[in-house]
Amino acid sequence: MSSVFAGIERAEVFGRAQHIRPGLHRIRIDELLVKRSAKVKTSYFIVEGTIVSSVGGRPTTAKELPAGTKVPVSEPHQPGDKVSWIQDAAQTPFLSNVKGFALALAPGATEADITEASLLDMVNNDSTRGPVQPCAGILVDCDAFMTVTAKGGDFTAITWIAVDPSK
Repeated sequence: MSSVFAGIERAEVFGRAQHIRPGLHRIRIDELLVKRSAKVKTSYFIVEGTIVSSVGGRPTTAKELPAGTKVPVSEPHQPGDKVSWIQDAAQTPFLSNVKGFALALAPGATEADITEASLLDMVNNDSTRGPVQPCAGILVDCDAFMTVTAKGGDFTAITWIAVDPSK
């Protein structure tokens, strides 16, 4: 007889990080991953990081609110908080979003420098060689703000910015 735990030996456990809130954040990269979904036919590019510094105070909605309604604002993350940024490969802006992130990790790189091979090198979590993470420890700035989707929902958009290593 099977229990509710049948198949647990094959289950993967992922980081328990929170999504990035609106604000300006400095993040230390912990790992970059590509994971295939077991439920739907897509893959995800995942950035796991640790907050170094954070400033909140940004609106938490981009939707038009009734007159006189106070716009809620974001709280900053705390230094040491674990955060994730997840991109769905099935979505149209996937490659553009990932390229923008990769450019922030490689100050001085041009768009032409970001290739399939360079991304594979950045992720490099080939289980045959162990969890090599060449981007671990790199600092990157994150400008997160709310925007309204085509369907009228709120979405946290992110602009990634290279950190000047001299600062």
